[in-house]
Amino acid sequence: MRQAVAPYVALGILLLILFQNQVPHILEFFKNNKDAFLSIGPLLSVFGILYVASLNDKSARSHRILDHRVRWIESLRVNISNYLAVCKRITSNAAICSTAPSRSASFADDIIKDLYEIKALQSLIDLSLNLDEPAQKDLQKTLFDIQNTSNKILYCVAKVDGYSAGKMKDFNQYIDNKEEELQRIARLVFKSEWEKAKQGI
Repeated sequence: MRQAVAPYVALGILLLILFQNQVPHILEFFKNNKDAFLSIGPLLSVFGILYVASLNDKSARSHRILDHRVRWIESLRVNISNYLAVCKRITSNAAICSTAPSRSASFADDIIKDLYEIKALQSLIDLSLNLDEPAQKDLQKTLFDIQNTSNKILYCVAKVDGYSAGKMKDFNQYIDNKEEELQRIARLVFKSEWEKAKQGI
């Protein structure tokens, strides 16, 4: 709203400076020519109505944009939260497999389902990111790192890559670290976007 009003205020000040010496003559003219004042009055009213209408329109558009931004932030927050929850399930199941290799086969199907869910959530998050923003680009990279390591966990559980309890623990620790990194970056993104929303950018 302030940005919309500022040009008009500046124009008003400029006109006042340019015609400050003419103000008494203008007032005297309207004093002596009341009909002219009466004829220009409705015109000024029309301009006033149009001006207020333009401000209201800009304000309405700003509110619509703000509403879209708030909904986008909330949607991104929910998707990242769900993504982290699935990551926890994968690492939890993988941890059980690393301590009880004989049970790895029974957890393989669960991990496969979680990997599909992670991929779907990753796509939703990725499509909503603005990769011109450095923090959001970092967030995308972290998602891909987690996805790649989750695939390696599946290979271990399915014994495609040769089962190794030590390797599984390394992968789990890597994902745990990446989850913390993802949360840190996400907080930066949310903070930045909320500041933009408050400023009406």
